[in-house]
Amino acid sequence: MAFPLIVVEAQLLSGSNDGSTANPLNLDIVAGSTGVNIITGSNDLDDPRLAAVSLQATVTFVGGGESGLRGTEFVFAGWAQNEEGENEFGTYGTAPGQHYFTWLPLANPTAATSSFPIANGPPAPMFVPGVGNAAAVPQPPPVLDAQPTAFGSGTSGGNDPTLGPLQTRQSQNSGPFLGAQFLVSGVDSLSEPFPLAHPAYGGPALVQCQMVDVFEMSLVWASSAVVVSGGVPAGTSAATQTMPDRLYGLLIMQPWSISAMYGINNGQSPADIGTPTITLNPSAAVTFPTATGLSSLSPFLVPFLVPPILVAIEGVNAQQ
Repeated sequence: MAFPLIVVEAQLLSGSNDGSTANPLNLDIVAGSTGVNIITGSNDLDDPRLAAVSLQATVTFVGGGESGLRGTEFVFAGWAQNEEGENEFGTYGTAPGQHYFTWLPLANPTAATSSFPIANGPPAPMFVPGVGNAAAVPQPPPVLDAQPTAFGSGTSGGNDPTLGPLQTRQSQNSGPFLGAQFLVSGVDSLSEPFPLAHPAYGGPALVQCQMVDVFEMSLVWASSAVVVSGGVPAGTSAATQTMPDRLYGLLIMQPWSISAMYGINNGQSPADIGTPTITLNPSAAVTFPTATGLSSLSPFLVPFLVPPILVAIEGVNAQQ
């Protein structure tokens, strides 16, 4: 039995990623009665200025036929993100008896016997010393930042590794040109809360907190077994609901980072330590000074990442 072979080429429009921006003015710390929350913005594709980082690039899919459109309805593009490193923790008490509250991606979250409340979301698993849980096992980087359960909802062609329909989309451009051309947008913002009193060790007070994260955002394109004209699938199938049942390609990688440290002092407004910032293409290590009275803390580094990398277009069958 013979099957038709549809071949589509993905092309990144040169310079189209130049519109990607970091928005450090959205970085802030909000103090409440029981804790503080470091925020970096909000994810709004209609107003990307509100996000910590806004990514955009133009992709052209060229298929068969005189117009280059044949087969382009079976491919889509989006921004995927890996977390390459993080250093997020609060410091409680004074030296030499300090303790820490750390946020980490875990390989064994179900082993936690406590939880930490999250505003507008389910509580996070929490490992508290002396509460009878197993040791926390950090998940080594890179960690894929994705929302696979959100897919198949008619926005990006089924489950895939991208950020999710609220954070990435493709919008079709008008021609004339060969094939189908799309502006692929992406936004990301994150926040980290810290309680004012440590949940263990007698509840020492928070004196300092920090958020240092390094990400690699990647523009990926993938095949879909259902029509995804304009980025919206016109049907469902078992194949499109599993990530291995498609081909993937990678067009460009865009690194970015967040670096922020704040001092907390007896209910006063949090104070910046160093210069909190959000950066595209971090080109060197970023250091912050150790706050007065916190001699056990060493300056920390943001790993060096290279500027955006153009990647050769390759199709990869995830099942192989």
